[in-house]
Amino acid sequence: MLVRTTAKGHASAALHVGARNVQKYFGEHNSVVALELDHLCIDCVLPPEFWQGDPEIHDSRLSEWLRFKVLKGTSVQASGSLQMIPAGENCFRLVPRKSVRPSVH
Repeated sequence: MLVRTTAKGHASAALHVGARNVQKYFGEHNSVVALELDHLCIDCVLPPEFWQGDPEIHDSRLSEWLRFKVLKGTSVQASGSLQMIPAGENCFRLVPRKSVRPSVH
């Protein structure tokens, strides 16, 4: 699934998952999601707002990783796209969005 970074405040980045992705990939009984960030695995709490129209994942470790790997030192107001790849039950691996090149025939 494709997700994007968002800004919360001046120094914090988060992941905007999107309402359709929440319905498709997340079980409402889960209050935590595991994210694989390179070689680091973190558990992020999914607050009630995640299920009620604010489908964003917030965590200070995630924010730092996003700022370093995705935003690459740019303003937190900048945005980036990522892929969240299922990696087990209630677990996703975050990877940079791969650009698709058209085929040359």
